[in-house]
Amino acid sequence: KFNYLNMKKSYCDFDLEKRYKIIFEKTKTKNIIELQNFLINLKKKSKLETNFSKPGININENIEKIISDVNLKRLKNNPIKLSKKDLKYIILNPSI
Repeated sequence: KFNYLNMKKSYCDFDLEKRYKIIFEKTKTKNIIELQNFLINLKKKSKLETNFSKPGININENIEKIISDVNLKRLKNNPIKLSKKDLKYIILNPSI
C-alpha cells in the first residue's frame, strides 16, 4: 500500500500505475483497499503468521535492530526509494 500511495515518487522505468491496474485485474480487485484485503485473505489461507508477537518478536522494542538488519541494496528493486525512516513507518503501521 505504501508504494501505491507514493506512486508519484516512483523512479522506475515502467508505469507503476499501469502495473497496479494489471494487479487489480488479475486479483479481481478494484482498488488498493480491495487488494490489501485480498492479500490479507491469501496470507490467512496460506497460514502465514503476521502477528509478530506470537513468535515472541516485540516490534516496538526491536525496531531499530530490525531496520539496521535490512539489506538496503535489496530494496533497490522497489519502485519507490525507501529510507530507514520509511521502513520504520511501514513496519510500525502494517495497514499502510
